[in-house]
Amino acid sequence: ELGMMMDSESSSSSKIASLQQQIPPLVDQWYALASNVQTYHNTNVTASTRIQKGAPGLWVDPQKLLQRIVQQLGPKPSIHKDPTSYCFYVAALINPLPVLGVSVELRGLLLEAPTVQRRLEIVHSGLVRSIDNLTGKRPL
Repeated sequence: ELGMMMDSESSSSSKIASLQQQIPPLVDQWYALASNVQTYHNTNVTASTRIQKGAPGLWVDPQKLLQRIVQQLGPKPSIHKDPTSYCFYVAALINPLPVLGVSVELRGLLLEAPTVQRRLEIVHSGLVRSIDNLTGKRPL
């Protein structure tokens, strides 16, 4: 039984390590897409800040909004030293207030997640889903 527990722990820690490698480049990709006004010329991209549904153009400047959010959030926590704080930082970034409306809401799910691994999985899938929206591949 102890061996089984240790196997489960090592598979969990390897899953965590894998997510810690995968997530930071996704955050960079998300930011590059979400902050670029050109992204929103693709009318397949869902954004609640559109001037008119199905038409290009937003009523906010996504670059200015996200620069302000990053400034307000302060330094990004380390995904290795403090993965939980990192997850909440990313959730606040991709679900900014005022709303940009390009991502599914992650904060409630993160608050309910029982483990670091689950929080990392939520952030990973939220980033992938939002990137799929921002590229027009799979609108929200």
